Amino acid sequence: MSSTLFQREKFRLPPNPVLPPRCSHAIVALGTAILLLPVALTAQTVRGRVIGAQSRAPLEGATVTQLGAVRGVTSDIFGGFVLHLDPELELGLAVELFGYVTLDFMLPDGFEEERIRVELPPDALRLEGLTVEVDRLAVIDKRLARRRMSDVVTVFDQAELDEAGAITPVRLIRRAMMSLHRCRKDIFQYCVQARRMGGGSPERRVKVCIDETPALDGVAELFGYSLGELYLIEVYGFYGHEVRVYTTQFILRALTSGAQLHHRGTLC
Repeated sequence: MSSTLFQREKFRLPPNPVLPPRCSHAIVALGTAILLLPVALTAQTVRGRVIGAQSRAPLEGATVTQLGAVRGVTSDIFGGFVLHLDPELELGLAVELFGYVTLDFMLPDGFEEERIRVELPPDALRLEGLTVEVDRLAVIDKRLARRRMSDVVTVFDQAELDEAGAITPVRLIRRAMMSLHRCRKDIFQYCVQARRMGGGSPERRVKVCIDETPALDGVAELFGYSLGELYLIEVYGFYGHEVRVYTTQFILRALTSGAQLHHRGTLC
């Protein structure tokens, strides 16, 4: 009798597992038993920027849609977009904007690790009769360029932020601040070594301004941002004693409200 009970337990199949929504199934053979196991489909996100292939200027209002999807997103004033992909559809995008050639393409491998750049060629027939407006960012860009004339400045603009990929802003600015390190007198702050003509390399705390506002925690506050949120990074000084950071949201507000950027002589 005990032998019969053992055989029944040996070949007893487990109850059907409860399957989560939006998942596929994998069939796994275990001896003579076949189990139906859930395999969750991972949602993915693509981030990118749409620019004109000839003008190299950001394109606002471009529609970005996943291939096979009904709805998509629209690029912002900086050409940026964030689209959450449906795992059940093709990993490809359709990008269109009136006056430009519509592009359909498959996403490259590793697209989640860096922002993609979509270059739309102008459509001569559709552009005929249209008036092209002057880029609203030109005024701000000129102000920034004028302010940089008084010092040694390393600039990370939108193109360089796109190419930097998924690294942190702190890691990016290290390219211009080779001596960046935790301050010896205050490990919560960051310093650089400023060499003097007469010898010696005293520590100098790095001053940071984010959207024209002093960052009390200095460089450490940049860990709270991703490059996708930023419009521009400026590193001032030969050793990088001051960093100015501008988010895309701040620049957008400056365009609509006409806010003035601070002069170089003042801290933020």
